[in-house]
Amino acid sequence: MSKVTQTIAAVLTALIPKSEKTVSEKLSTEEFNALGAELTEVQSRLDAQTEGNEKLKADFDASEKRATEAEAQVKTLTASQTDLQGKLTAAEADRDKYKGFYDQQKGAGMQLPNEDANSRNSASLPANDPMAVATQYWKLNHK
Repeated sequence: MSKVTQTIAAVLTALIPKSEKTVSEKLSTEEFNALGAELTEVQSRLDAQTEGNEKLKADFDASEKRATEAEAQVKTLTASQTDLQGKLTAAEADRDKYKGFYDQQKGAGMQLPNEDANSRNSASLPANDPMAVATQYWKLNHK
């Protein structure tokens, strides 16, 4: 993509609109052309800076959008984490309650079964069922 180049008069008018005519009348042709070349360079630098600023603004906007999305995800995940922490606490309380009962019964000399309703029903599951495989593995390793 090529840039549109401006004439010296257009650059002078753009950069110093009020004194462009006065400057052009007081300078010699060589000085005026040198000033025009310098101002053209200044204009191209300003254009490059403006282009860079636009890219930075676009990058900033994209980063700001990602940050906003990340904050929303953090809020969602924090709520989920709080909910799961509550469920874990309730499950641990149940576990502790039943473990205490189990330990108390075992301490009193009660014979408690080594299986439960789930492990007794494993025979009715197909051999390739994941629960049947897991139960069989557990039985082999926990005799």
